[in-house]
Amino acid sequence: MPGQVVRKEEPAAPEADYAITAVDCDALGKQYGEVARADQMLGVSPKLNEKQRAAAAASVDKVVSKLEDAWIESCRNNLVGKMGDRKSFQCAMATKTVKAFDVCLNGEQGTPQNKDAGKPKGAAKKK
Repeated sequence: MPGQVVRKEEPAAPEADYAITAVDCDALGKQYGEVARADQMLGVSPKLNEKQRAAAAASVDKVVSKLEDAWIESCRNNLVGKMGDRKSFQCAMATKTVKAFDVCLNGEQGTPQNKDAGKPKGAAKKK
């Protein structure tokens, strides 16, 4: 209408509706471990026999358990007591892959990855 200010609805901000607890960190860390194990087991050859598959699962579990514990510790040290978005946590708890877990908690871009990770220090960068 003329002479009337029309305001568009503002996009909803994430709901920072409660403080993150150590229990949240534990639950999210365990979910991270589950999806990381599942992701890693997808790469195991279907041609393996049961004994080989069990050995691969044990190896994956050994590595992922350390990552899971580190995730929980980092969450407890950095996030407990801070305001959290309940929908992001619910999303992460329902995921089936590490990528989806990351997107739920960190947005579409996910966690920035270090392109030089795993390269020896001082290695020449390609131009």
